Amino acid sequence: MRHDPNMAELLWRLSDGESVLEEAVQAISDDIDGATLAVGSLDPVLDGAGVRAVAELDGHVGGRLWGDLSTPSRNPALRFLSNSEPGRLLHYRPWMSWDTLRRSDLYEQVLEPGRIGMESAGMRLPVPGYGDLQVYCGLRRERPWLDRATLVRTESSLRALGRAVGHGLRRRGVRRTGATACTHALDATFVIGADGQMLSRTGAADNLIAEGVLLRMREGITHWVDARAAEAVRPLIAAALCGDERRGVFPRGRRMLLVRTFPGPSSDRRPTVVLAAGWARPPQWSSHDLRVAYDLTPREAQVVLGVIAGRTPDQIASGAGLKAASVRMYLKRVYAKTETRGQVNLLAMLAGTREVDGS
Repeated sequence: MRHDPNMAELLWRLSDGESVLEEAVQAISDDIDGATLAVGSLDPVLDGAGVRAVAELDGHVGGRLWGDLSTPSRNPALRFLSNSEPGRLLHYRPWMSWDTLRRSDLYEQVLEPGRIGMESAGMRLPVPGYGDLQVYCGLRRERPWLDRATLVRTESSLRALGRAVGHGLRRRGVRRTGATACTHALDATFVIGADGQMLSRTGAADNLIAEGVLLRMREGITHWVDARAAEAVRPLIAAALCGDERRGVFPRGRRMLLVRTFPGPSSDRRPTVVLAAGWARPPQWSSHDLRVAYDLTPREAQVVLGVIAGRTPDQIASGAGLKAASVRMYLKRVYAKTETRGQVNLLAMLAGTREVDGS
């Protein structure tokens, strides 16, 4: 398979043991220039072996894991790393929760904001004899404000992907996200004080202010456009002041404003937060991708594509030769399978972010 610059993620259902794992990793490493692979375990015994392997590979435990991964590991589940070209597989780690990861040295040194988004990464992949492995891979990007969505979320879609690629890697589950909202640059950035005051902004932020969507200018001072917007952003800012990164989307009619907050340049006397925002592009999904990722029927995938295109249920029904009631029934099924609660929430999930109650 030739390298495709628009390929953002591959997630594999590995069920044939170490040989399949080696083959999958080699295929990923060959196909994607600068790919990232994170491997971990949900099995405490294997976790311990993984920590020892890290110690062998990088010379110490609990520190920087980004390095030469060519040294052989004694752990059979991780032995495939010895066949990897140094520098191609950037890191691996024992499995941990996102909250734990965010507080770890690994996040600060390897997964720092703007380098590799890991909030939605990772799957629990059972490999016989080795416990459950978590595998994530994606393009390494240097541009800031990037994030990506998870290809597979539900148990049913795990089984569907397993049927497709679980034996001999005959087929691959691929999600192409080269032009999706989750890879949209959030150029409008603001530096905000702990009291909510706008301290500085970029030139692109003026365009957002001119639209009066989230912020507005009054007497030369930037303010939230209304109390509801300020209240909705408050938890994102509070989390950033505590050192955490947050992402959200503000629905504005048929458009979505993506927002990301993270700690800004701060001193002991005046901590700050950086807020980055920008309009989301429509998520780029094909009917096949939707059916594989979320175990949808062809008709359900057709309805989702209509929602992505910005059509109302009546418009979707008219174009598909259905009744509006049938479209709403299909949407309810989609919400159940994707664990979403409405069209805006569905679009936010497909774009790789989450809805914020700021409409």
